[in-house]
Amino acid sequence: MSTSNTYRSVVKSFVRKWYIKYHGMLARIPKSLLHPYYLYWMYYIRNLSIARKYFSSGVLLDIGCGNQDFADFFGKKYIGLDYPVTRSIHHSVPPTIYGDGYNLPIKSVSVQSVALLQVLEHLSEPSRVISEIYRVLKPGGYLLLTAPMISQIHGEPYDFYRYTKYGITYLLEKNGFEIVEVLENGSFYALMGLMLNIYLFYHFFEVDRRYFVKVILGTLKVLFTPFVLLTIVFINILCVILDITHRDPAFTSNYTVIARRA
Repeated sequence: MSTSNTYRSVVKSFVRKWYIKYHGMLARIPKSLLHPYYLYWMYYIRNLSIARKYFSSGVLLDIGCGNQDFADFFGKKYIGLDYPVTRSIHHSVPPTIYGDGYNLPIKSVSVQSVALLQVLEHLSEPSRVISEIYRVLKPGGYLLLTAPMISQIHGEPYDFYRYTKYGITYLLEKNGFEIVEVLENGSFYALMGLMLNIYLFYHFFEVDRRYFVKVILGTLKVLFTPFVLLTIVFINILCVILDITHRDPAFTSNYTVIARRA
């Protein structure tokens, strides 16, 4: 291996390790005004709290459960399901069962409710999964679905779609569901503030792919982290106030949809 290739390999390894470590530390920041995703989580948790009244009894199947962050949220019997390939990648808490949303290892008409939280955009054939959810739900059972309308690319290369509320409604009604409620994740100013915070915090210092430049930008990012966090606090407060004073349903980052098996 040439000297230049060795140097490049060392730099790449260094950048990768510190990138993971740095963002791992920042991920421990509570979802407060300091957090770049505050304008997302504020409305997301509020909407889930509104939806909770529909999911008070029976078994809840959480498809794409990840670390089962909402296992205790609904206060009922909980089954977390995730794809087998995530076994060694994402789970600090293993799911109840491993399975594929296209062919759920669940008996037909056997669960009272299903959660599909921030998964729909990662499904190449979403209608097939919605059809499977219909199959396993009991008549009158509820589906809780959340999906982004506007978001940065994430989970690549498995990031396929963005959804309007009309697209979600069409997809669900096509597979036998009736819409009960659709809730937006804030409005125009919450969306603009969220996108600005995400770009400032995660991308502004990382757009250049040359690793030598990334080392310099990464060092600057660490040094300026307190200033960046203060900027994020200011943006969060300002956009919450503006979002309260002016709401426009044509703009939102995310939807929370409650649907019922007819």
